Amino acid sequence: MKEFDELYNLYSEGVYKYLVYLTGNLSVAEDLLQETFFQAFKSINKFKGESKISTWLYGIARNTYLKNYNREKKYNLCHIDDFKDHINSGELLDSNYERKETLREILCEINKLDFESKQVVLLRISGDLSFKDIGEILGKSESWARVTFHRTKIKLRKEMEL
Repeated sequence: MKEFDELYNLYSEGVYKYLVYLTGNLSVAEDLLQETFFQAFKSINKFKGESKISTWLYGIARNTYLKNYNREKKYNLCHIDDFKDHINSGELLDSNYERKETLREILCEINKLDFESKQVVLLRISGDLSFKDIGEILGKSESWARVTFHRTKIKLRKEMEL
């Protein structure tokens, strides 16, 4: 049990940020975080160590979100004023660009992305995950994750310039 508490302490903040990005709602993200770690606790004996534990946890969080998403249909990231403290968009934008645009506008543009591109961006900026980890979580290659992130970053910058 102590080891699981350590897992929670190490990874809950990053998983929570990821879920906040996905849902646009703090209380829904908290509920999904608890469900994520409950599912992880139930299936910890099935973890084979073939991936990093963080990758496994983000995968559980993603699946938990998708189950909830199917019921709730759609979340809106544009209404994020209450949780700006959970956002770290430094990976996505350079400082000059960041000064010109608000976080709300950036997240609204992220919200408009196709689901896979959105997942890559959110996993990258919420948990500082490597492209290898992102590819593993999404069942794709490291290079696919890297290229998707790069193309999406360019697309977001172009959209924000309009």
